[in-house]
Parts: sequence; structure tokens; C-alpha cells
Amino acid sequence: MGKDDWLIAFAPITLISTGGFLATNYFHNRESTGDLDYLLEPQWASDNDVKRPLQNAMIRTANQLGFTEDWVNDDMAFFIPEQSRQDLFEMAHEQNIVLWEGPNLRVLAVPLEYALERKLRRIHNSRKHVKRGSDIVDVVAILRHLRMQNAGPLSREHIRTLNICSFEMPPDSATMSEIASAYRQEHDEEAFD
Repeated sequence: MGKDDWLIAFAPITLISTGGFLATNYFHNRESTGDLDYLLEPQWASDNDVKRPLQNAMIRTANQLGFTEDWVNDDMAFFIPEQSRQDLFEMAHEQNIVLWEGPNLRVLAVPLEYALERKLRRIHNSRKHVKRGSDIVDVVAILRHLRMQNAGPLSREHIRTLNICSFEMPPDSATMSEIASAYRQEHDEEAFD
């Protein structure tokens, strides 16, 4: 990216990320991730003069590191309406969890409650999903962080009904009980009041 004069003019470009990159770089509850899911800053999201060179820089980097060309991808953008993207960026800036930063690129964590919302809904709605096990581990890590911020147990109903930007059904009581049990087993305390 630093070799592209066009991109340098807009640097640093900010992305927000979730999933495995959040798990490995912030929570350290996983050793690795298969990809980096990101959203590009709303001001550049529809600007192919910025998007295309950025994607090309990412592909070059992937090739140099021996990764697949889609190891850094914005697939999550398909599920997030434009206004929600702006809201997520504002919340991410306010939260200010920096996952990675260089002279030309900055990667912030998505709002943690949004990451939790997405994981809980995938656990509930895709019971046989290949990532179910890692999703539960990620949810336990996020809950631990939020519980520590809260200085005590969290509201189970508030967490269950998080709806920052999702279209799937919220988790049911059985899913929340499964998560509470996983949390209790890992941390020997209750996640929810």
C-alpha cells in the first residue's frame, strides 16, 4: 500500500474487522484465523478509485505471504446497509480498539456488542455450522471482556436481544443457556444475572 502514491494520499485508511482477526489480535483466544473480514470506511466504500488499488495491494501482500488472494476480504459488506456501516464506524471509532496500525492502514475492532450479536445469531441459526465451536469460544471471550467492563454479570435479555445490525432471528433461551454453560465452564462464574 505504501508503494501506491494514490493510496498514500488518503492514508491512513481505516478498516473495521471482526471474527478471527478480532479473536487472534485482541482476545488472543485463538492461535490463528483463516482470513481477515473487514469493512472499508464509508467514505471509500463506493469509491473504486480507492477500493481497487487497496484490493490490489491486499492481493499483492497475500501473494508475497503465500496466502490465498481472498485472505483479506470485505464479504461482510454485503450484509450491512449503508447507514448501518456509518453507525458501526462511528461506534468503532468511539470504542477505539486498534487491532493493527501502520503508517498507511489502521484496523479497528467492530463494536464488541455487534461482534457478539453476530456470533450469537450464527450459533443460534446455524446449529451445524463448521465454525460453531470457534464461535462459542469467541462469544465466551467477548462476554468475559464485557462482564469485566460491567464489573459484574450482564443482562441476559439485553445480550440476547442485541440488534445493532442483523436480520436473523435472535438467539432463543436454549442457545443462551448453552452459552452461559460454556462461559461458566471456562471462567467458573456466571456471565449473566
